[in-house]
Amino acid sequence: MDKHINELSTWLESHTGETVLIQKGELSTGLKELFDIDRVTFQLEHFSIESNEDTFDDYISSKELVLHGNGIVQITETEEEQLPQNIYEIPLNGKIVTSSNKKNLKVETENAVYDIHIQ
Repeated sequence: MDKHINELSTWLESHTGETVLIQKGELSTGLKELFDIDRVTFQLEHFSIESNEDTFDDYISSKELVLHGNGIVQITETEEEQLPQNIYEIPLNGKIVTSSNKKNLKVETENAVYDIHIQ
């Protein structure tokens, strides 16, 4: 198993049952600047790493991290909505880089950066 996927799995296993704040920033094409930052508060019940290697659809990731639990997405400073499903998906396309400590996990993919913080 890839060392970054292993680090991601180990960190998530140690924080199952906890509430996390997920901040996702999209990467602009060709630049290292983040835009379109989403914030989700999520009660992590469990997680899985799914493989979709049989797909021929370019819009579906060949591998993804799926967080299972209840979540609330912050729409504006004062408006929140329940996630439509009890999952939060992180596509794991291309090169994945992770870094972590006791309270934080950072996952960098080709298209986005995910900062996950224990609440």
